[in-house]
Amino acid sequence: MLLGLNGTVLCANDAARRIFAREGEALEGKSAPALFHPEDAARIATCCDRVASGQALALPDIRLRGPAAQPAFDLDFSPVEEEGRIAAVLVFGEPRAVCVPRLPPIPDIRTGTCLKLQQYELLQMAAETAGFGQWYLDTGTQRIKATDTLFRMLGYQPEKIDLDLPWFLSRIHPDDRHVAEAAIDGLIAESVGVRRDDYRMRCKDGTWRWFQNCVQRAFLPGSPGTNVICGSLIDISARRAVSERLNTLADNLPGALFERQESVSGSVSLPYSSAKMPELLGLDPSGMADDAGTILSHVHPEDRERVEAGIRVSKQTLAPLNCRFRLDHPDIGARWLSVSALPFRKPDGATVWFGYLQDITDRVQTEAQVAEATQALQAAHERLTSIADNAPAGIFEYWLLPDGHGELRYTSARFEELVGNSGPAATVPRPAAFSKVLPQDFPSFMASIKDSAHTLKPWTCRFRIVGRARKIHWISGSAIPRRKEDGTVVFTGALTDVTKDVERETSLARAHRLAEDMRIRNEHQALHDGLTGLPNRRYYDQMIAQRMQDAADGTMPGDCVLIRIDLDHFKSVNDTLGHEAGDQVLIRVGEVLRRCIRRVDFAARIGGDEFSIILGAGHSVSDAQETVKRIKDRLAEPLLYKGRPCRFGASFGIAHAEDMTEVGGELQLFADAALYRAKDGGRNRVELFTAELHRDILHDRRLAAELQDALENDEFVPFFQPQIRADDGALFGVEALLRWDHPERGIQTPDSFMHVAEQMRIVPEIDRIVMEKSRGALARWRDRGVIVPKISFNVSSGRMHDPDVVRAAKEIAKGDTRVTFELLESILVEEESDAFKAHLEMIRSAGIDIEIDDFGSGHASIVGLMEIAPTALKIDRRIALPVVHDERSRHLVNAIVEIAETLGIGIIAEGVETRDHVAILAALGCQVLQGYHFAMPLSEAQLLDFAPRLSVRRA
Repeated sequence: MLLGLNGTVLCANDAARRIFAREGEALEGKSAPALFHPEDAARIATCCDRVASGQALALPDIRLRGPAAQPAFDLDFSPVEEEGRIAAVLVFGEPRAVCVPRLPPIPDIRTGTCLKLQQYELLQMAAETAGFGQWYLDTGTQRIKATDTLFRMLGYQPEKIDLDLPWFLSRIHPDDRHVAEAAIDGLIAESVGVRRDDYRMRCKDGTWRWFQNCVQRAFLPGSPGTNVICGSLIDISARRAVSERLNTLADNLPGALFERQESVSGSVSLPYSSAKMPELLGLDPSGMADDAGTILSHVHPEDRERVEAGIRVSKQTLAPLNCRFRLDHPDIGARWLSVSALPFRKPDGATVWFGYLQDITDRVQTEAQVAEATQALQAAHERLTSIADNAPAGIFEYWLLPDGHGELRYTSARFEELVGNSGPAATVPRPAAFSKVLPQDFPSFMASIKDSAHTLKPWTCRFRIVGRARKIHWISGSAIPRRKEDGTVVFTGALTDVTKDVERETSLARAHRLAEDMRIRNEHQALHDGLTGLPNRRYYDQMIAQRMQDAADGTMPGDCVLIRIDLDHFKSVNDTLGHEAGDQVLIRVGEVLRRCIRRVDFAARIGGDEFSIILGAGHSVSDAQETVKRIKDRLAEPLLYKGRPCRFGASFGIAHAEDMTEVGGELQLFADAALYRAKDGGRNRVELFTAELHRDILHDRRLAAELQDALENDEFVPFFQPQIRADDGALFGVEALLRWDHPERGIQTPDSFMHVAEQMRIVPEIDRIVMEKSRGALARWRDRGVIVPKISFNVSSGRMHDPDVVRAAKEIAKGDTRVTFELLESILVEEESDAFKAHLEMIRSAGIDIEIDDFGSGHASIVGLMEIAPTALKIDRRIALPVVHDERSRHLVNAIVEIAETLGIGIIAEGVETRDHVAILAALGCQVLQGYHFAMPLSEAQLLDFAPRLSVRRA
């Protein structure tokens, strides 16, 4: 742009009009105040006065007036003389107006005369002030004229090359040549106005460098009809190298940098994104480039509206966009992402955001675990990052002279600001230079300088100074010393305000204390039972492991006494008084254990109503017995819950090992075995682990392995004991009984292995096998013409409502055989709840009958019997067996028969072993008889052989 000395625009090209956002409007005749910021217009007027004297000047940070104003421009002023008049050529800094202007006669507002600036002089002036080479092409002759700068940029001496278009194009890299040719062709055809392209050109030395070429059509003054293409060439190799390095850095950041643009119409584009962007968003890179709207496609539905609202607010207010959101990543699942972006408004009204996207899933998870401590650490980290990114250091050069005096030979403005001086001075004596250092820090500060000068090691020091308004600042200094020939030590270094660092360190220390307190609390909660306050199973396992390790290392004696405790009737307390009462019982037990053990002992709650005590090293079994006695006495004291007594007791198992390294974890099994013996012996007892118990454990272990093999090898089979009608001796039914066909020991009855099967929790699987095989046996008998009217199975109360058991029974009941579940009489006493009765109704609705097994062995009430309404009662064999010689037994059987007849219930007598039993029990009214007199439990084949001797219904 050409500016008259009175501040009036004499001539402006299209690039200048674009800078002022006045395309299509003439700038000629406009005054500087109308175009520039009022404060900067005065500076421009001063420059014009100095340009009049022939001086070239540069003005930094010139602001423009109007809606299209950029933050700031650097302006270069150069004088030009034509027909005895002086004017100023203005060249704008980035972005620069580098296109050659069309040169109509320039009106001189002061005199009314016209000036004509020669094109060559303007080109030379632009080259000198803007650092680019200019050229123009005569489209008719294809000849090119260029400035000296352009020749030097390509490594040639000016005027040594006869320039034409073919030679110019031959310098361009073959891969880029089509770009330049398209630009020239478009300008000649007038299909484009201005082109700006980047391509590589080969210099004289054979190297390839990157250049940016800006071209446009122009008309030479005085040569009407002559079309030329004007261009300006700028070496951008360094810029390209920097750009590539920046792209490499951006692509290797943990997160992704991006530029997002949204037009006034709402269309969205993504001009730039680093390589991590598609990976973070779970998108295909090509799809994201084609459609920028897909970048939110995987955002969690609950967060998407919030993210979009944040973008709208940022667009409207130009406020920074900071947002966290969840992402449903298609490859790695749910993730947390964070986006931070700064918006800017473009001249055309579009909004552009420059931002950073990163995966913060790990940070969010950490925040969820220790939210308070993490927030403090995060705040401190943000403060530190802000200081490192935005706070420049104060630069200085300090001379320590041989006589011990010091002088600051150079200080930057930031240095003076840091130390609180009013302004820099050429040379400042030592006392004045460091007079602001706090007196408490001054001795160590000077000592550090002298020590560094003596050793020539880098100087570092942190000290306090009194700044403006008497405010104390923390300063960190660092410098590299070097010794001159005369002995002077020159320190070149920088000072940094680290006040916020000190505050951050204080915050970190506070956060560390908070985190440590939280860790201690969390560790205590992780290792202790929340209800009783006792150590929990995890803590207990650690203590056992530590005792074993100490024994192995020899740091402690290897002996150990272990007490296992299980509460008696605790389930009854929960069922009758409620779980709150049960909690009070557990709290009471915890208090008793803490009071009754020694300081060296360790008590823990390891399960629902199970506790364990590890006695201190060196204690004996007698010490354990004394501890147990104290605990039992304390537990015997009454405990009331809402005025009602909580009746419970405890069983104890004690195990002792002379050397824990020999028995290892089996010591706990020994204590458990003793505890189970105490429970089986009547509860509220104390049992010691003995050699006999050890043998039982080893036997049960072998048995458990064999049972597992039995399941895999299909060794469990059903046997069947016939039930005979007393009136005609016909087959009434069979009772299915479990047998184990052991490969070595032969047929085994349940009493030899069922207790281990229950511990292994394989009883349901065994029941299923028995039912499945029984169903197969019934089918095969039917095929042989034998139909069994009824089959009964022994089922516990916990199994009778198992869907698998009921389903298998229903499958059997679909045939000609009726299915019956035999329940122990004790169930009538233990299970009187509504849920139990509901299960009974479900079984009956499935077509399954109920029989009460071992009737007379428990304490069932008549009312309970009436409510359950079984199909039959099976008299316990201990009652039926003595009837031959015991009159009381006969009376008892007679009474049971009368009760059953009154209630309409059938009677089955077990234990029938002789003909006398048959005669007496039939006479007493027993309808069905079962016992060894008829047959022992039979295999499937044996029962088929047995059937012809009976009156059996044939298919």
